[in-house]
Amino acid sequence: MTANDGETQEWQKCAHCGRAIPAMPRYPRAICDVCCALLTDASGRRVAFVNEDAFGGLTGFYVGTEPPEPYLLHECFIGAAVFHAQEGRFGGVVVQADLP
Repeated sequence: MTANDGETQEWQKCAHCGRAIPAMPRYPRAICDVCCALLTDASGRRVAFVNEDAFGGLTGFYVGTEPPEPYLLHECFIGAAVFHAQEGRFGGVVVQADLP
């Protein structure tokens, strides 16, 4: 696939659903944004992860709580599948599938 500037875009598959996502060789087991929206804790409560501020850091919280209730683990789930959230090398949040 070609980007607007004429460069070829590399792709990889989401480690959970198989959708095409931009290739991230550093994160070969990354999942897509659609799957990230399905993440829960071990009991099934929805969780999400964000950078703490412009300088990085990773923070998790329970979705739908006001004020946001902290989620202190980086381990998360989609059904029985286990994932880990981490801060991306150049910012952002990356969620990857655990190795089998």
